[in-house]
Formats: sequence, structure tokens, C-alpha cells
Amino acid sequence: MNPVDDGQFLAQMAQMALIQAMDQMNSMTLTSYAFGFMGKDVVVSDFDANGQIVSERGPVEKVILYNGSPQVYVNGKAYGVEQIMEVFASGVTAPEESEEE
Repeated sequence: MNPVDDGQFLAQMAQMALIQAMDQMNSMTLTSYAFGFMGKDVVVSDFDANGQIVSERGPVEKVILYNGSPQVYVNGKAYGVEQIMEVFASGVTAPEESEEE
């Protein structure tokens, strides 16, 4: 920032305050989104040691904030919200995947 006059300085301060407020709102929205998964069955995916995608299904047992980011617990393991691939209403059975030969 290199303001030339008071008006430009105030405009830059207002822009910075707006960006900060938008960042906080985004964080709060993501947290609310994560808490919406409580008790629902989800499919989460992660990479194993060989770089292969491994998926797991189970109910969301709890939601925590870790360093400001929401994480869901499925079958006792923490996953980021971005690792949720599917969501099912409680008690809904997923259709079986057919294997093509």
C-alpha cells in the first residue's frame, strides 16, 4: 500500500476490511456445512501409501475444528470436508456397484 492522499488510504482500508470479512464469512459457512453432516452416512476418500484412492463409508460421528478447518470423523478417523465424496440420509443403503467384465 502506498496511499497518496487520505481518501485513497481510507478506500484501501475499507477494501482490506471487506476482504477480511469475506474470509471470515467463508470460514463460518464451511463450518456450518460440515456440522450438517452429523449423523449422516458418507463416503470419504483418501490416498494410501501407494497413492491409490481408498474409500470408506460410515456415519459422521463428530465434527471438530482443527487449525480453523472443519474435519469430520468417520469410523474413528478424521477427514477434511473436501474428502467427502457421497452423502446418504441415515439408514439409506447405497446401490451396489456393478462390475463390468
